[in-house]
Amino acid sequence: MPKITVFFNNNIIFTTDNTLFSMITIPRITTKYLIKEEETDGHSPLRFICSNDAIYFCKYLKSINKLELNCLAYEVVAHYLLKELHIPTPDIALVQVTEGTLNKEKIRNNKRLKNNDVCFGSKNLTTASEINDLQKCNTKTEFNSLLNPEDIIRIALFDLWINNVDRGRFINPGFNYNLMINKVGSKQQIIAFNHAFIFGGIHQIGIFNPSMSFETQNKLHQSEYYSSVIKYIDYFEFEKIVNNLYFC
Repeated sequence: MPKITVFFNNNIIFTTDNTLFSMITIPRITTKYLIKEEETDGHSPLRFICSNDAIYFCKYLKSINKLELNCLAYEVVAHYLLKELHIPTPDIALVQVTEGTLNKEKIRNNKRLKNNDVCFGSKNLTTASEINDLQKCNTKTEFNSLLNPEDIIRIALFDLWINNVDRGRFINPGFNYNLMINKVGSKQQIIAFNHAFIFGGIHQIGIFNPSMSFETQNKLHQSEYYSSVIKYIDYFEFEKIVNNLYFC
């Protein structure tokens, strides 16, 4: 498990024990119109139309707990790690709130957000829908409709590596997947999103480190959707996917 260092100043840089990532400039955009606040048990992102005419789900600090800032930085770190591993994930941006676009009548959980504040933004995919237990692969035909079924294995391993505590978490009923299915031509692409609670989430800030053992409970590999996909993947192909996935 590599060491990761992150610095913010409009830009972000990663360093690991074995790799130095070059400086990456995160796109910066502004808000044009607030559509709605999403009702979730997490950051309750605000859905904005932004200056590039795309829709972004924008997260900000919901409470006075400044540790939440780490979780928003984790979103950025996870995005670029997933990109490095060639695992599909939505585009991101730093979204500045423009004066006149913050309609307080539509906001319940993001009362602390003010004009000119900068949010973490994840781009909306217009042809995507969230995975739930009703979307299990029940037949080989449904499996064959997936563009990248092997990525479910890579995402599960990624979550173990960085201790994502918010994908595969059991909720009653079903599981919290934080996965989407996106239509690409005649196929359906699996996409990973929502990574605010990697590195053990809010309870392991300042504690998570490379010497910690893997936490295997409430993870994607225990979920029903994961099981429904991998049962159609040949064992030797599964082994090859695992052996060819490098995190360092």
